[in-house]
Amino acid sequence: MHKPINANSVSLDLPIVKSGNYHDANLVLEKLGMTFNTLKSNYFIAKTSSTSILLTENNIIDSLKENKMPNLIGMNLSDALHLLYQFGFSTEVNGYGKIIYCLDATDKKINVGQKITKGSLIKIQLG
Repeated sequence: MHKPINANSVSLDLPIVKSGNYHDANLVLEKLGMTFNTLKSNYFIAKTSSTSILLTENNIIDSLKENKMPNLIGMNLSDALHLLYQFGFSTEVNGYGKIIYCLDATDKKINVGQKITKGSLIKIQLG
């Protein structure tokens, strides 16, 4: 008889964590009894593997204060809209799902860290 594949590996049932507000994720993950790292930032980027949840700081507010495009990829749409409106941007949303990229008014892709002008239009593409 053969040995099962991955017989010595550990498999955990970890939740899928979306990038977004750290406080909200913290409440849910603590209630589920999950172990994860602590952050100073209010927003995070989540990476979940088969054995762990890693939260990385996403300094969205600092980027917006500096008129730079923040990393909104994978973020909850309502959080992203709230932040963009709070800092004076107008938005259009296209598609369904989570944020996959953003465009300017001329349909050019806006890269993370790129300069953006307050009051300008940011088109959010979901997928």
